[in-house]
Amino acid sequence: MKWIFLLIAGIFEIGRAVGLKINVGFTKPIASTFTVIGIVVSYYFLLLVLKNLPLGIAYSIWTGI
Repeated sequence: MKWIFLLIAGIFEIGRAVGLKINVGFTKPIASTFTVIGIVVSYYFLLLVLKNLPLGIAYSIWTGI
């Protein structure tokens, strides 16, 4: 289950990065909303993964995704 959570965290991290690129200084409300949701969900799932995996492994895979 920890690997699935890590994959979900990585996917939402991609959404966060794309949202930051689309959104121009948080002036677009819909893009800003999706960006904030991506940040919160990504970090939440990363937090769940860190209960079972070491930080170095989890972080390197999360950023690699």
